[in-house]
Amino acid sequence: MSDLAGAHDALACIRCGRCAPACPVALLPDRLHEAIETGREDASLTACVECRACTSVCPSRIDLLGEFRRARRELFAAQAKRAAADKARERTDARVQRLARQAATNSDRRRQRLSRLRSWEE
Repeated sequence: MSDLAGAHDALACIRCGRCAPACPVALLPDRLHEAIETGREDASLTACVECRACTSVCPSRIDLLGEFRRARRELFAAQAKRAAADKARERTDARVQRLARQAATNSDRRRQRLSRLRSWEE
């Protein structure tokens, strides 16, 4: 029974190249698949129109579209995380600059008050 269940599972990519000509936007789905498998980011992933042509011609039954969707979600999540980190860094830098300006202003005010006090003492 387990042999029958495994018959529908995806096999490893055999690099037959059938997916490349099937792609209407001239992506190289086999290369994208390899990039995803090795953990590399590929900017062309966002160009996929999700037509499922590559998945339908794959003799290894690899759900390429499913992989591309998952990788795209991860890519967008990573980009959002980087954007949030950049924004937080900008806020922190702005805060540090603001605090430095306030400290300088406070220091100037203290000097002015001290000079006024000293002038009264004379």
